[in-house]
Amino acid sequence: MQKTIKITLCLALLLTLSITAFAYEKAYVSCDVLNVRVSPNTDCQVIKQITTNTPVDIIYTTDTGWCSVLFEDNTTGFVCATYLRMANSTSSSATGDAIAQEAHNYLGYKYVYGTAGPNTFDCSGFTSYLYKKYGYSLPRVSSSQATVGSVIAKSELKKGDLVFFSNSSTSKIGHVGIYVGDGEFIHASTSTRGVVKDKLSSDYYTKHYITARRIV
Repeated sequence: MQKTIKITLCLALLLTLSITAFAYEKAYVSCDVLNVRVSPNTDCQVIKQITTNTPVDIIYTTDTGWCSVLFEDNTTGFVCATYLRMANSTSSSATGDAIAQEAHNYLGYKYVYGTAGPNTFDCSGFTSYLYKKYGYSLPRVSSSQATVGSVIAKSELKKGDLVFFSNSSTSKIGHVGIYVGDGEFIHASTSTRGVVKDKLSSDYYTKHYITARRIV
């Protein structure tokens, strides 16, 4: 019995070390909701559900089109490969640049609360509208958008990243914009300002900055 336990523990340790050491391929969920299962078939138990743009590491892909994936909390499961978008660093950077450049085309557009384009926007309507043009589905409100993608440090921002702020009446996330480089971001600001470009280093946005997320 003791020998069996020791062998089992050694195998578990080797598996853990291999998961930690191996460089997996990064991917993101491309559908609204994706079931994570204990085995690679639709008849088995659903462990949990993950939402669009959730990052995963692909451990391996089966011949039947399932991926064994590793999550950021080090849990694993199986998902259908059809609903994963591969994260290619070169193309992702190019897409981020394109989104940032596209954002400039909307400078001066009007802010109208509850709208998401094409002629008027609120803050999260603006970000979701632009990302949708490039094939990415974002939740509708800023606080929900702050739950998708990968958390990015302010010092590591790249073009196309989402930047999130609190508003003047609360410490919770209530505003979002798109980072466009050089310490600046474009956002649907207020009904009096519309879609504008601002500096992250300004007093107001330095005080109210909360976090950033990378979707592409």
